[in-house]
Amino acid sequence: MRKTILAGVAAMIMIGTASNSNADCVYAAKTKMTYEVLDSHTVRFKGGFTRDFIFKTYSNIKPDAKIVILKDYFCSFERAVLNVDGELVGSSLVIKQQF
Repeated sequence: MRKTILAGVAAMIMIGTASNSNADCVYAAKTKMTYEVLDSHTVRFKGGFTRDFIFKTYSNIKPDAKIVILKDYFCSFERAVLNVDGELVGSSLVIKQQF
């Protein structure tokens, strides 16, 4: 019985790791100096001392939106990452830009 439980836990860990292998994470996000709204669901954050990144969301973002980064570290599929015109916005995908 104990081996069955351990095997089940190991399988769940492996499945969880495999499903998140394509998700990027962003560190020191609050150092970003500027942002550009690319479309109603996509923002590019630039500047700072880390890689620029693309932020995608299911929420609508207007071209003239006021955006504040709430979390300094986050990954794809995370809640309450940005404040966009007073509303909390989560990430659906985070893509680090290449230098």
